[in-house]
Parts: sequence; structure tokens; C-alpha cells
Amino acid sequence: VGGPNMRALPLRASHTLLLRLTLCRPRFPVARTPARGSVLLCAVFVLALSGGRSLAAQDAPADEPAMDPREAADRAEAALDRFDDGLDERDAERIREALIELAGLWPQLPEKTHAKVYNAVRTLFSRFRPRDEIREDGTQEGPEIRYAYETAVGLMFDKPEGAEVLAFALKQPHIQEWPPVQAHILTGLGHRQATEQLDLLADHLEHADQEVAAAAARGLGRLSEQDGKLRREACARIMDAWADLAKRAEREARKDPDGEVNRLMRLVESPFTEALTALSRQHHRGYDEWRRWFDEDADEAAW
Repeated sequence: VGGPNMRALPLRASHTLLLRLTLCRPRFPVARTPARGSVLLCAVFVLALSGGRSLAAQDAPADEPAMDPREAADRAEAALDRFDDGLDERDAERIREALIELAGLWPQLPEKTHAKVYNAVRTLFSRFRPRDEIREDGTQEGPEIRYAYETAVGLMFDKPEGAEVLAFALKQPHIQEWPPVQAHILTGLGHRQATEQLDLLADHLEHADQEVAAAAARGLGRLSEQDGKLRREACARIMDAWADLAKRAEREARKDPDGEVNRLMRLVESPFTEALTALSRQHHRGYDEWRRWFDEDADEAAW
């Protein structure tokens, strides 16, 4: 999918194609690793090929007449009705399809409709929670809800008020107990380079789940184009979290060198190093080297 070809697609078709390619429910087995666990990475890759902008934000090609605002508003209201029906009936697929429709309509919608979509996504994250019981067919609905959540993150991560919506989602108790979803939301925050969410990202650096901690670190690493003061603050937050983790790992190692904290210490080294390298423009290996540089030379660095 090349940049020129992507831009040649009609606006609504290209945006819907992006969402379906990157945020749809998988129809075949997909290998998921900590470094590639979020489908948003694919989304950003496709966006980069299309010129680095959100497809929803691109102007419609000259050969495609803009949709009448009234028609767009009517379609959005219908999609929101289907969204509400999906919530009432716990139908994750219907919710996903409504969100995809709203994503394609977004550029033509007025602010008051945008506000309705923001509220709908907040409702999704707060109200649409997985149930523990096993259904008659022997499956649970958790994975289906997760696909709906991921589609919502894909819709929100580049929108003006999207950071606030995703921050709201992270505060939900059931999401705080669901590490893969937490990691996905943090990835969304990271890709929008939400400087106002630095504290929220940093608060997840010591999470017990390495995928969550890695997503938080990579999110901070994406602030690499910000001013030196903010980049230094991001580095300091990573080093503080790494130092605390190192102390805990040292204490644990006296009894169990292969304990959970030491395992986490090993797993976060790569994402922490990637983030620090991007933020500081320095190259070091391991916690000790980074600690030495930060304590002795960081103040003199060209931030």
C-alpha cells in the first residue's frame, strides 16, 4: 500500500480501509509479541505511507464531491443509534461497525456530533465490561469486547480530545485489571505524542506486566521531538522507575534470582533503552551505564 495509491482512494473508503485492515477482529491466527502487540503500530505504519497524516484529516480528492453535512450528520446519528443498540445487546461487532462508520464520517461532522462520539466512547469503556461466566458455546466475551475497545482506541488516538478519552479509559477499574487493553491504550496515547499525558504514561512504567511498562516507555520515547526540558523530564521519570525496579530486583535476588521482579527487570531493559536513546540522543547499554550517564553527564548534555 503505497503513499500515492493510498491518497488516491476516496476519503471515506481509504479511512474505512485503514480501520478494517488494522483494527478489525482477526480472521486468522496472529502472532503477538511484546514489541508488536498493538495493531496501532500497523495503523501508524500505514498512516506514514500515506503521508504521515491521519486519513480522516486529509482533504477529499477533487474528483470526490464532499458529502452534504446534513447527510453526514444523519448517517452519524444512525451509527450512534446502532452503537447504543450494540451496548444494550452486548453486541461487540455492531459496536465496532458503528465506530468504523463514525470514523469515516468524522471530517464532515460538526463539533456537537464529535462531542456525542466522545461521550459514546467513554460509555463504551465504562459500561461495556466483560462478564466472567462462560457462554453456552463454551466461550467468553472478553476477546470480543477487547476488539471493540481496540477499534475505539484507533478512532480516538488522533482526535483533538482523544487523549482525555483514553486517559478516562485507563482509570476504569476493569481496564486496570486487563493489562493487554491497558498496553493498547497507552500505545494510543504514545502515538499521539500527548505531552500533557507525560505523568499518566510515567505512572505505568513500573507496572507488573511488562507489556504495559513497555508501552508506557515507548510512549514517552515518542516525545523525542519535544523541547529539551520536557525530554529531560521524560528521561528522569524513566530512570526513576528503572532505579526503583533495580532496587527491588536486588532485594529479591537474595532469595530468588529468577523471581518476578528480576524477570521484569530483564524484559523492560530493551524498551527503556529505546526510549532513553530517542529522548537523549545518547547510546548506552543496561541500567548501570544509563544511571552513570544520567547522574554524571546529563546536566551537560545538549538537550
